[in-house]
Amino acid sequence: MPESDQNRIPQEGGRYPILHLKNPDGTSRFFHPFGESVPYPTGDDTIPVFGLFGKEPRVEAIRWFRDSLFGEIEKKIDQLVLERSFIPRFLVASGIFLAGFLSLSLFIRDPLPLLDEILISGGVSIVVFFTLKRRSGVTKEGVDRKLICKEIIDSVHFTRDEGIEIIETVWHRIVHEAPAIDHDELEAWLLDLVPVAPLPVEPEMYHLMVRRTKNQIGSRLSRDLEVTIFQLLRGELLEARSRVKLLRLLTSSGGSYGDYTMALYTALLLFRSNISEKKELE
Repeated sequence: MPESDQNRIPQEGGRYPILHLKNPDGTSRFFHPFGESVPYPTGDDTIPVFGLFGKEPRVEAIRWFRDSLFGEIEKKIDQLVLERSFIPRFLVASGIFLAGFLSLSLFIRDPLPLLDEILISGGVSIVVFFTLKRRSGVTKEGVDRKLICKEIIDSVHFTRDEGIEIIETVWHRIVHEAPAIDHDELEAWLLDLVPVAPLPVEPEMYHLMVRRTKNQIGSRLSRDLEVTIFQLLRGELLEARSRVKLLRLLTSSGGSYGDYTMALYTALLLFRSNISEKKELE
């Protein structure tokens, strides 16, 4: 699939997806397109969002995600408001500097011409500039934008998705079964995890999960894992050291590899050639 297609985020009737996967330890992992190829909503218009999950998430996990995402959106809105108010703030501060400089030059005599006027006027204008900047964050525009985005995030409705549940099942099997697998049996065991039927997941959603997971792992480790899995899917025999290395990565539940992230990326790679072309969203 071309790179431009892989980076296209699905919009079913103008909606954007939020995907929930349940970690093998019961905690939650979310994927959303905002900040990647889709700008964060900033209240300029409404962006309908829908949520999908495999194994049903806990209510507190959904609440935490909404609060976390809204916190990111708040920062973007504050940044947008500050950018829009920069020129007015700069002009006001410049006017105060000029007015102060001229007043001090005309009415105050001092032994150091210009120096005192520049220091005093500059100091006052800087204070005014940053005072206006602080007040910009609580303007009506900023508050209204945040209220709109809060409504968008609170309105997200999560529904069960068969494809995500299949990915979760394979992912959890890798985490729980890999420690007991002998490296000589690794190839047959991994291939047995891949269902024959196409995975009922939108290709764009699949690639969203792949990109986000790959970014968490890093380019070097993800590349090593991709080469090994693709070699396996092509029916090539893995070298003994490759099998040992792959098992070591799959059984790493934390540390520098992240919590079960290597196992999740492996599960996603196993479905690389098994993605259905189209799935009707509910």
